[in-house]
Amino acid sequence: MSKNKLEAIFNGIASPVCLIDIDYTIQEANTAAVSFFGEPRELLIGSKCYRSFFDRSRPCTFCQGLDCLHTGVLQENETDVDDKVYSFQFHSVRSADKSKSVFIEIINDITEQKHMQEELVRTEKMAGIGTLAAGIAHELNNPLAGIVGTAEIMLSELEEANPHHEYVQDILSYSKTASDVIKELSIYSRKEEVKQKEPVELVRVLEFSLRLALRGVDSQNIRVERNYHALPTIEANEGELQQLFLNLIVNALQAMEGNGKLTLTCFEKDDFVQVKVGDTGCGIAEKYMSQIFTPFFTTKAPGSGTGLGLSNCYSIVDKMGGRIRVRSEEKIGSEFTTIFPLNEEGRESIHFTLVNDQNGMNDVFFIQRKVLVGEKGYLEESIHRKEDEKALHILAFKGLHPVGTVSLMTSERFWPLPISKYFDIKSVLKTRHCAEIIRLAVLPEMRNTSASIGLIILIFLLARATGVEELIIDVFADDTKTIKLYKKFGFVEVGSYCSPSPVTVLVLQSKSTLEKDRSQLRHFVKPLFSRLRPLFDFGDYTQAVHDEMDRILSADKITEVVEDVEEEIQVI
Repeated sequence: MSKNKLEAIFNGIASPVCLIDIDYTIQEANTAAVSFFGEPRELLIGSKCYRSFFDRSRPCTFCQGLDCLHTGVLQENETDVDDKVYSFQFHSVRSADKSKSVFIEIINDITEQKHMQEELVRTEKMAGIGTLAAGIAHELNNPLAGIVGTAEIMLSELEEANPHHEYVQDILSYSKTASDVIKELSIYSRKEEVKQKEPVELVRVLEFSLRLALRGVDSQNIRVERNYHALPTIEANEGELQQLFLNLIVNALQAMEGNGKLTLTCFEKDDFVQVKVGDTGCGIAEKYMSQIFTPFFTTKAPGSGTGLGLSNCYSIVDKMGGRIRVRSEEKIGSEFTTIFPLNEEGRESIHFTLVNDQNGMNDVFFIQRKVLVGEKGYLEESIHRKEDEKALHILAFKGLHPVGTVSLMTSERFWPLPISKYFDIKSVLKTRHCAEIIRLAVLPEMRNTSASIGLIILIFLLARATGVEELIIDVFADDTKTIKLYKKFGFVEVGSYCSPSPVTVLVLQSKSTLEKDRSQLRHFVKPLFSRLRPLFDFGDYTQAVHDEMDRILSADKITEVVEDVEEEIQVI
């Protein structure tokens, strides 16, 4: 298709559509967008979207462009524009030169879109049961009821010795089986106006979904391996879970094309339940991995799928406060893991982990882009640098979702420290046993909570546990709250630089206030450490951090002993 035709199609779209890169710079805008925002196209292209669209100095609070780039999933939000409610949709796309990540922003009327979405979800639920659903209708219940009734009457009139007795029993058994199948399908496809939550047994729902899936495909050469562990019930909508598991199992069976092993695994870990659906099918190509949860994306032949199955799975899991992850290798197979909190407390609980895999790194860079680029004005190029791979990263989670991060760059792993590019650290540091605290980033709604305080305390303890004697950190000069917080912690301001905004440099070279202030040690540090101990898992560093906590708290005990001795001496 020619460029002119593509431009005509692009400009012919009635909704405002813009192509925006990860720096929030507008790359393209269609005619509807130009009309909607009231600016000439030449002024829109190359400008920051938040400035041109809404005359803001920083990215919009409701913008989910970075979220869609991080997850590869359609993101939606609602906001008021010119006395109308619009739905902002953000779609992740691959740029031609791959130099920068880009996303498409589309604005639609939310009322019509929600109506269409409801109908599409209904369509996908029926499509998920495959060929079994074709031809089955509710009117089959009437003739089946007649068959069952007649068979029961015949059975009551036949003696057991009668050669037809066994045949009538078979008719009755088969009829009831057919009735059960129709009942199960009716339960699955029934439109639910109110999504009621109730205690649900995951294994029972998983087995129900498996039965439906196996009836719709040729499964004679499919071996099912079950690895079920005892699980508590979870609060959920059973119909949505059936849809979730059925979609995942059907996809797995279709990927194996009638020959392979389906593995179902359920277990509980750290107050969360994990359900894994694995197959030995064709696998997913690496180039498609970032798009598999995008609505309407499918690699199946036309007419074989709507491309909504995995998108619906993602929505269901996300609504439950869970997460869905996928591992896949072409010609080897795929494994989808869904993780759910056991209860509402699990969705709200705060915990901390030390990053040790690529999923964790992706969460770190997502939070950094969301906060540091989106709010603080960091350059996109400063995210995901080579040196970041050598840093120790702590993630704070609320339930299963990352809400904050902070990183530690030690001199053992990287020298000179990254800050050396802008500030002469040799003039202030007294030893090579040092580290730089970098990229403290916390989502706005989680600031001044246990998540933000925990990150600051734990990164300090982790540094001390690894033998670090001096800590250095740089903070934007206008971020007075963070500077004040670190000064209370014992950091001292030692200088500044511009990059390009003014930055304040602080150093901690002696004991922190946590260790020196006896009153704070008793009334703040001790109860804080007690709350933090069960909330973090740093792998091999966990015990070392606990030991550092014990060392700091022991200072108060030593002081008490000294005071007791002094009192005895005074008595003598």
